[in-house]
Amino acid sequence: MKVCWGLCAIVGMISAVSSFGAEPAQYWGPSQRAGRMEVFLEGSLYTKGSSDSDIAGTSGSLDLASSGTGGLGLGVNFGPYVNLNGDFSGGPAKITVNQGFPSRTFDDVTLLSGVGHLDIYPINGPLTPVISGGAGIVHTHSSEGDTGETDLTYDVGGGVRWDINKQFMLKALYRARWISFKDTQNDMLQHTFWLQAGFKF
Repeated sequence: MKVCWGLCAIVGMISAVSSFGAEPAQYWGPSQRAGRMEVFLEGSLYTKGSSDSDIAGTSGSLDLASSGTGGLGLGVNFGPYVNLNGDFSGGPAKITVNQGFPSRTFDDVTLLSGVGHLDIYPINGPLTPVISGGAGIVHTHSSEGDTGETDLTYDVGGGVRWDINKQFMLKALYRARWISFKDTQNDMLQHTFWLQAGFKF
């Protein structure tokens, strides 16, 4: 059910974009994005992550189970090659704390993130590779005990962007994401997969 957040968002975005009958751009013609802003919906899937922890001198680990998120964002294209964007996404999550015995699992966690990204497009055309990097914050909250924390996150990755026509675009990305959870000895690495569908104006 948790992965459905990301999958449902992805299916909905593809359906929304494909329902418009605007004339497609020529694949190797002008990019049709330079100097324009864009709003987008996004869905993501991410793999399980784990970090070594040390709380009150006791070693252990913190695990974040694989799941998905959905969200929205806003971006601006500085010419055809550079895009600056920010997004807000969220969804349910499960965190396991392996600190002593027995381990403790929180099934009712809400994961929220706000991240800014710089995307580079090497090709001035409707279809181009994407080089992406960003940083922001991740907030996790559990209703069990009403506990939560806000932590730094950063990522790097790449993918492909398709400017379908003058109004709509699709972007598919892989990002390696790190989260700096408190009381952990190393930043947690997750492999994340994103699909964004946007409207340019």
